[in-house]
Amino acid sequence: MVGTTHNIIILGGGFGGLRCALDLERRLPPEYSVILIDKEAYHTFTPWLYEAATALPRNSNERNQFYEIRKATAIGFTELLRGKRIHFFQKEVEGIHLTDRAITFAGGSIARYDYLVIALGSVANFYSTPGMAGGAYPLKTLNDALTVRAQVYELFERTPRDPYLTIAIVGGGLNGVELAGECARMLKHLCTQFRRDPKTVSLTLLESRPTLLTDLRPRVQHEAMNRLKHLNVSVRTNQHVANYTGQYLLFQDGQQLEVDLCIWAAGIKGNPLGEAISGVQQENGFLCVEPSLQIAGFPTVYAIGDMAYIEDPHKLMRASATAQKAMVQGTLAAENIARSLAGQPPTLFRPLPARYAVPIGGKYALVDAGIITIAGILGWWVKSIIHFKYLWSIMPLHKAMVHWVETTWLGVQND
Repeated sequence: MVGTTHNIIILGGGFGGLRCALDLERRLPPEYSVILIDKEAYHTFTPWLYEAATALPRNSNERNQFYEIRKATAIGFTELLRGKRIHFFQKEVEGIHLTDRAITFAGGSIARYDYLVIALGSVANFYSTPGMAGGAYPLKTLNDALTVRAQVYELFERTPRDPYLTIAIVGGGLNGVELAGECARMLKHLCTQFRRDPKTVSLTLLESRPTLLTDLRPRVQHEAMNRLKHLNVSVRTNQHVANYTGQYLLFQDGQQLEVDLCIWAAGIKGNPLGEAISGVQQENGFLCVEPSLQIAGFPTVYAIGDMAYIEDPHKLMRASATAQKAMVQGTLAAENIARSLAGQPPTLFRPLPARYAVPIGGKYALVDAGIITIAGILGWWVKSIIHFKYLWSIMPLHKAMVHWVETTWLGVQND
């Protein structure tokens, strides 16, 4: 692997890792080698996974539609990094050895670093709920989204028109609410396609806490609940799932719900690779970091995004993981590496109030901008502009515009 005066290796090309690589390339002179490593060949635009999972069939063949979905959700690193002083390697990490400053990969290769940024993201956290890991379908990757889509179609294809169908989404956070809103519209179209009475198909969103979207303000929670009800989504709060038999969801209060398909959107935990790193304090599978995003005892190692445990000073718990925060942390990690190389003290991370744009079915989104809330098609346009701004931050303007138009049009065709 590339070896120069300094090897700066970033593990993971998600929102935080990619942002860190781009900022380091801009900040550092050519003698520094910025290396980005990811097990996939593409950067996944995770806020679009709910669209990929609910994309409707069109007159074009399935292969063309698969290509369109993949192109909208997965942006190749080769294309993103063309012309930049960033070396990309598609490799699967097997071990991170901080004491030796080494990373081992599948196949036996080893890379050594001077600075390391761990941005390997997260996986679904089933909270040891019996039956969930093998029976429910998560929504964390592009493959997950395509699997969910295929399962929904298969359910309609293999089931006669008369029996009642129930699809359950477990988790009333951002992912669960976004998926429920678009899935409701998808099911309406499928009922027409398969000539099924919509009254025989039920979509239920389950949340263990008293409200949906607990990180957002009460007014936004109320608006989201009303929107889901308008879309005929059955919302059940204070429902703690205790077991999943493959046919029934069993709750802690003794109730049960018969389901034909269960989708899990209830939580995350840090990439399992983090658990095997010795000498690092961890909290529920996340790597504890100092306010500078450095790992205690290893000043040349940083953890950002879903991998990092950063406490929310207002809630005395881990700050919620969002793409926005991961990008801010990626920028700060790049800044602090540059400051370290210059012999300067690090800048500390200060969590800012999060702003949210939550699409809930069709051309409707809720935007929580702190002092104001925007709902409906105007909120959808704000969300679309946020999407475009992100694309422009990682690619040239003309490419960002083309990708945004194609992606937006594909989303509109889903409505």
